[in-house]
Amino acid sequence: MKFTVEVEEFYLEEGELALELKRQIKNDVVTQIRELVKKQVDDFMDQYIKAEIHSQLQGRVQAEMDAFLASGMVQDTYNGREKKPVKEWMAESIKGKHPDIVKVIAAQVAKAVKEMQDRYDLMFASQLITKIKDQGFLKEDVARLLLSEEGKS
Repeated sequence: MKFTVEVEEFYLEEGELALELKRQIKNDVVTQIRELVKKQVDDFMDQYIKAEIHSQLQGRVQAEMDAFLASGMVQDTYNGREKKPVKEWMAESIKGKHPDIVKVIAAQVAKAVKEMQDRYDLMFASQLITKIKDQGFLKEDVARLLLSEEGKS
């Protein structure tokens, strides 16, 4: 890239140079003061607006909480005019986002119940056989065979 600059003759008289320097310094000082004041005003307004929004929001949330605690009802998600009990609203909300959640929960509960039953049955059988053996009603080999995995099949 190549730039060509042409400069015309330019000169100032002695009095004009001092006057021009004063004007330029004055303009620079005014510009700096203006930017500083603008920054301070912007910062103050940001803080004021944030504080105002926070107080408004806090007031609204408190009003909603008071209304909820007084009635135990919340506004429906889809129909803002209708109010529902919290339990019903939460159930609909969860089922709406995860329609198969009831099936998943039922399957997990059934699995846990089955596992607990198996553990209980095994523990009960082990204690029963141990007590019978301790009383002398079972021979050693029979007790070992009943408690081993081979005895289950």
